[in-house]
Amino acid sequence: MLSLNSRLLLAASLVLTCFLGLTGVVLDKAFRDSAEAALKDRLQGHIYAIIAATDIGKNGKMFMPTALPEARFATPGSGLYAQIVSHDGEQSWRSASTVGLTIPFVVGLERGVSRFEQISTTTGEQLYSFNFGLAWEVGIGEVAFTFGVAESMESFHNQIALFRKNLWGWLGGVTLVLLAVQGTILRWGLTPLRRVESALNAIEAGQATQLEGRYPKELRGLTNNLNGLIRSEREHLNRYRNSLSDLAHSLKTPLAVLQGEIDNSGRQDQLHTTLTEQVERMRQLIDYQLQRAATSGRTALSAPVAVGELVKRVVATVEKVYADKGVTTQVNVAPETVFNGDKGDMLEILGNLIDNAFKWCSGRVNIAVNRKQGAKGSLSKLTITVEDDGSGIPEDQARQVLQRGVRADERVKGHGIGLAVVRDIVQLYDGKLEIGKSRLAGARMTVTLFS
Repeated sequence: MLSLNSRLLLAASLVLTCFLGLTGVVLDKAFRDSAEAALKDRLQGHIYAIIAATDIGKNGKMFMPTALPEARFATPGSGLYAQIVSHDGEQSWRSASTVGLTIPFVVGLERGVSRFEQISTTTGEQLYSFNFGLAWEVGIGEVAFTFGVAESMESFHNQIALFRKNLWGWLGGVTLVLLAVQGTILRWGLTPLRRVESALNAIEAGQATQLEGRYPKELRGLTNNLNGLIRSEREHLNRYRNSLSDLAHSLKTPLAVLQGEIDNSGRQDQLHTTLTEQVERMRQLIDYQLQRAATSGRTALSAPVAVGELVKRVVATVEKVYADKGVTTQVNVAPETVFNGDKGDMLEILGNLIDNAFKWCSGRVNIAVNRKQGAKGSLSKLTITVEDDGSGIPEDQARQVLQRGVRADERVKGHGIGLAVVRDIVQLYDGKLEIGKSRLAGARMTVTLFS
């Protein structure tokens, strides 16, 4: 497949060549028409000069001077010929240049009528002729004549050939110069794309971490999205690595405790309690690290996610789980509210926050989502607020409940990792998770995301 530069150069070259070709054809025709008009005017001038030199006697006889202003009429084979023929078919006069030639001049033209045309001699010489009809009133009545002048087309053809040679020579030269300039401009214009290619090759080779430098505004969206995609993939990889490393380190202690209990087990009930606690702890650790590794974070080129639909889906699911509590839910989400991020991340955030609200509420839960569009080129701000009318979370416990495995009330079933997962996801979007006092007297969870 042809490169982008080759395609543009080929297309532009074809357009330029066609344009200059058509220009040459038009100029050639215009010059030919102009040359023909000039030749006609010149022959007409010769006619008028001959008429001015003509003298008609009372008997209708024509007298011509021995020499005309144009010397070529007196030179045989000069290429300029003239004759005068009366309307009765008698040749009244012919120039000395017509000796040995038979020229088919037009005869019998009415007074004031002219004719310009191409003719050929008996020898095959091509001529342009101009003929003009004229009449005089003399003693014997009116006498009419047709004046004819012809000129060889050789000089005309030579003139056209010289013009064409110069025209196509100059147009050819201009075409080559314009093609060279065009190629240079295209190469200069596509330089940013080659820089992007080189930068991507450097990233692939491990010599760079992102696309550096300034790019034209037409490419900024592309380069910004590529950099975002690169950062996102790198963050995902680091998150997987860190999650696996954290999981390995986190499991060491429970495993060591289990091994110690097995080696030094005395009472079976104590061993059972210890095993149960450590297994539960390991399960929490595994759940937390898997949730953390699965988060996607802000990704480039992601499709907008309709937040209202996700809220409805989560609320419908949670209402079934806590159907015995008869919770009254108030949802305030504009239909056009969207989240420019991963759908799974939004589901994880909404699922944990709404589940916690239903779990701790006494009977009422309020959910609100607002989106504020950022300026051109900046991120949008999405705020999610979930309130309940439960007992709330004291200020001194607000920071603790965001830690992995910590629950506000140990009597309520749970793993204590939900808010920790939400916190990790929010951090991926450069946002924040705040815990405060609800207007319903319970807890208010406020998540701010930038996407």
